[in-house]
Amino acid sequence: MSHPPSPFVNLRSLKIYPTSEHSRVEKHKSGMISAELKRYLLDASPGAIVTMVSREDVRAIKNTRLAQNLTTKLMALLQRVRSYIETIMAKIYEQRKAQVDKVIVAD
Repeated sequence: MSHPPSPFVNLRSLKIYPTSEHSRVEKHKSGMISAELKRYLLDASPGAIVTMVSREDVRAIKNTRLAQNLTTKLMALLQRVRSYIETIMAKIYEQRKAQVDKVIVAD
């Protein structure tokens, strides 16, 4: 049975991700792709390195990105709260200063 030549010429590395993080498709027991598929993909690139990414790694990458995104949002929220508090404190300071000035002028 013949197949078209591999479209990957001079490939250095190939990283294969699972179709879905929660895929119900059974994982190959060895966690490797079949020898025939590997031979086809790397036919024109025999020195290429094949890396299989596990579902756990995909989940960890997603969780890391989510944590970074939430941290960025939290920092922005904290900055807004800080600005709000500084504004309130400045108003309180001005009110107190005005009260002190009234007492000094009254004496």
